[in-house]
Amino acid sequence: MRSKSAMCLLAAVPLVFLSLAHAATAPKELKGAFRLPEKNGWTYVHLHGTPHELGFQNGYLLAPEIHDLLQVVMLETKHDTKKDWAFFRDAAAATPRTARR
Repeated sequence: MRSKSAMCLLAAVPLVFLSLAHAATAPKELKGAFRLPEKNGWTYVHLHGTPHELGFQNGYLLAPEIHDLLQVVMLETKHDTKKDWAFFRDAAAATPRTARR
């Protein structure tokens, strides 16, 4: 029984160090935010903080989904309009920004 406890403790030590290393390298805007494992096709995130922190957390925690969606939009746009994504990016860059109200 004692050897099993010691083995569990030895197995847990690297996990603690890994979590501490991750916490040390995580951006400060992530405080209190987390992502749960996918459940029934849904991705759950908990966001917490100022509007700036909420936006940062949303983008940081959902980056893979945002990247996938961008790839889908680029492919569908190219298929539907017969124009490459660079065309739309260049057109947006050439369009003057409207004055803010």
